[in-house]
Amino acid sequence: MDRVTYLSELYEKSRTALTKDPESWKGLLSGMARYYKYSFDNNVLIYAQRPDASQLAVMDIWNKIGRRVNRGGKSIAVIDMSNPKASLKYLFDLMDTNGSHESLRRVMGYMWELEEQYRPGIITKFHDQYGTDTAGIESPLCGASHKGAYGKRI
Repeated sequence: MDRVTYLSELYEKSRTALTKDPESWKGLLSGMARYYKYSFDNNVLIYAQRPDASQLAVMDIWNKIGRRVNRGGKSIAVIDMSNPKASLKYLFDLMDTNGSHESLRRVMGYMWELEEQYRPGIITKFHDQYGTDTAGIESPLCGASHKGAYGKRI
């Protein structure tokens, strides 16, 4: 079975299963909140292949940021609708990358946008809970992730 046929069948099965009960639907919606720039169809494919994914990008983007995809990192196939032939595009999760502390700061700075009014409280909370510094929001996020605050060391 070729990759396109497999994804087509995965989409149909997943769409039916994910819209069948409230808990599955909530899980899909939670994923869609993270990947709002992707179509519903691609969100179904993302959730079906990797429901725990956190931050996604193609390999070229990770490389530009200074992160490298780990050997054996599992890609998530989606349909690239920007291509007239609707080819496949392969995404990788942040957890499947490695790089310097600075590259992780760039990712967090790119992915997170925080209104100024909330910044001091959140920075203080991270400092109190994880002992991170208070220089800016990227530093507490990176520090907490390196200390295992999110479960898996990056």
